[in-house]
Amino acid sequence: MFCLPGSALWPHYKDVVKIAFKFEWTKGNEMADDWLDKEIEQKQEARAERRFGLLLAGRAERGAPRLFKDVADCVRLDVERYQAELGDKSIQFDFRPSRSFSVRRSHYPVAELRVELRDVTIEYQHSFTPNDVTSPQVTTGYFRIEADAAGNVQARQDGSALVPAQISAVLLKPVFDALG
Repeated sequence: MFCLPGSALWPHYKDVVKIAFKFEWTKGNEMADDWLDKEIEQKQEARAERRFGLLLAGRAERGAPRLFKDVADCVRLDVERYQAELGDKSIQFDFRPSRSFSVRRSHYPVAELRVELRDVTIEYQHSFTPNDVTSPQVTTGYFRIEADAAGNVQARQDGSALVPAQISAVLLKPVFDALG
């Protein structure tokens, strides 16, 4: 719409132009604010996720020795039960305070399990030597120690959460199987 200055529509036309300009300028400004709000929100969410991850990692690290001790106690009890029920006293459980333990049969066939706590992993090694002329067969593995939001500390292997009794079974079954 075109109006000549001095016509009856001229003053109103200027108001329409001012209103339209103000609307467009405000609309553009809100778009910039929306973008910035989204960016800030994303950064805050990422920061909160990192803090939460660090909190869980700290809980896992603090709870790892307790979980390791629970696993060692469970393994010790399973070895004692195996000894009592099968009468095999040749298997020895040895706990080295706070960071490692082993289960060993020293005469042939030699079977050994070594387990060690390293930060937030429980690493293990099975070794089996059937006689004095063969090399030992060695396998290794690990459990990752994690904590959940409720503060529960647990070990995971292949994505599955395991309790100490299940960890003991994973650790001892190859040893007992090797002994026949």
